[in-house]
Amino acid sequence: MSDPSSWTADGGGHEHYYLRHLQEANNTNAPTSSPTTQPGELWQMIYVGVVLLVMFALLISDKIGADMVMLAALTACMAGQIITVQQGVAGFANVAVLTVMILFVVAAGIQLTGGLDWYMAKLLGRPNSVQGAQLRLMLPIAFISA
Repeated sequence: MSDPSSWTADGGGHEHYYLRHLQEANNTNAPTSSPTTQPGELWQMIYVGVVLLVMFALLISDKIGADMVMLAALTACMAGQIITVQQGVAGFANVAVLTVMILFVVAAGIQLTGGLDWYMAKLLGRPNSVQGAQLRLMLPIAFISA
């Protein structure tokens, strides 16, 4: 394919080589028909589309927690045999997913017990203006992140 004899010596460019290569690629006997969907695939596409629309509507409405909506969508895909149960739960074996799940539990525990309320009240106090509140937030965050 990259036969140097097909290259031209007109200024060092290989434009003619690339054009010739494209013409040869177009002349191959590649099938020109568009891929067809099998009847079994159509209902699966519609099913997944409906599941996604319902999932997005529930996420936007914010009436049900995002974790429950995602698990319900995953369960619907497993119940419809779009994915197998092994494929559905395989993502939970990932270390990153488990780490995030544990951090959500820790954050919920801190929020429910009020573990940071006293510290945040001492740190932030009662600022008199928006700029004062931003300054009280910015300085400790800048110090901790440095």
